[in-house]
Amino acid sequence: MPRIKDVLYVRFQVSDLQAQKAFLDSFGLQTVIQDGLLVARGTDTSPYIYLAEESSEPALVSVGFAADSVAALQEIAEIDGVSVETNLLIGGGLIARLQDPNGFVI
Repeated sequence: MPRIKDVLYVRFQVSDLQAQKAFLDSFGLQTVIQDGLLVARGTDTSPYIYLAEESSEPALVSVGFAADSVAALQEIAEIDGVSVETNLLIGGGLIARLQDPNGFVI
C-alpha cells in the first residue's frame, strides 16, 4: 500500500485575493500574487504551503500531500486511474490529481 508522508499545501478559492494576502502577511507568511494565484510560504524550504485563486464563491479546492517516492505516487495515481503529471508551480515535482469521496481534489 502506498504511503503519504506529509501534507504539502492547501488550495482555496477566496473572494478577495488582496485581503487574503494581507491576512496571511499579518501571520508572517511570505506571500506573492502571480498570474491570479496567491502563493504563500512559511519559513522553511517549502516553496508554498497555501494557494488561493479569486472566485465569487469561497471554497476549499484541494489539498496536496507528499508521497514516499515516485513509485508510491504512481501507485496512488493508479487508485483513481489518473496520470502522474509535472507540477507547473514553483518547486516543480510530480503530481497526481485524485478525488476523494466528498469530491475534493487531493
